[in-house]
Amino acid sequence: MSKPQVLIAANPIKGIVWSKEEQKSKLGAVAEVFELGETTREQFFKDLAQGGKYANIVAIYRHNESVSAIGLFDKELIEKLPESVKYICHNGAGYDQSE
Repeated sequence: MSKPQVLIAANPIKGIVWSKEEQKSKLGAVAEVFELGETTREQFFKDLAQGGKYANIVAIYRHNESVSAIGLFDKELIEKLPESVKYICHNGAGYDQSE
């Protein structure tokens, strides 16, 4: 059985600097881990669509710096998520970047 797929959505250039390796090793033990590489919301939406590289993700670990590339987690973005997504974990203070 294949591992579930998880997306780490942070700054697409830096990632989550303070825990990047720890996240990969801990999550990598139980899941196939993808790191956000897109720098535009439009490309992110394409990669979420059927046949895209994120089409089968089950969880998103989201850092507030992802807003610089893919914008807010608003209604438009949520509606583009594949049906496989069951968990969205937000790392940041407050919820002003999530609708």
